Amino acid sequence: MSVRVIRPPNVGWLEKKLSPEEMRHLWKCVEAGGNNCNSHLAGNISNSHIIPDLNDRLFYQTLLPLCNEYSQEFKNLAFETSTNQTHMLALDYMWVNEQKATEFQPNHEHNGVYSFVVWMKIPTTFEEQNRGAVTNTARRGCFEFSYASILGKSLQYPYDNTPEGTMLFFPSKLIHTVYPFYNCDETRISISGNLVIDTKTSIHVKPN
Repeated sequence: MSVRVIRPPNVGWLEKKLSPEEMRHLWKCVEAGGNNCNSHLAGNISNSHIIPDLNDRLFYQTLLPLCNEYSQEFKNLAFETSTNQTHMLALDYMWVNEQKATEFQPNHEHNGVYSFVVWMKIPTTFEEQNRGAVTNTARRGCFEFSYASILGKSLQYPYDNTPEGTMLFFPSKLIHTVYPFYNCDETRISISGNLVIDTKTSIHVKPN
């Protein structure tokens, strides 16, 4: 009797190493600054503020290509949103997080279709933070995705020792958390942002 293996479809996320040019652009965006947005965060990060995408460069040169690649690898999540017209994707806003020791972001999701995070500065290593910890509980300083298996079991995918300049591009509703780090006086810097369906304008490229 033949056996057929069934693997139900699922979505995932994309991991991208940003170029030096892309990183220089993001640091310029950080320097440009913007309004404080700490009140919108789930956790207790010291300083978080909106930053501009200068000349829409990140959106057109990095984020839109990632939207297209995501559609090819998984599916176009923009089509999951019920609207009576075809709208465009747009960068809603992005912000920089300046995290001090002991600060964290608990499990949370974002508003939008796609979201991203970029590690700009990581002042400590996973090994330094988790020396002596039990392997399966070593999470200090990690970024972690959480999702359910087909049996409803909660699964985790932690990122440790992620190189600076790494971007994760993921569905906005994918639960994630940022664990605290300890015994380090330097600041950990990351950038996050959300892509949304823009119902006000049609200036952006249509999602595939």
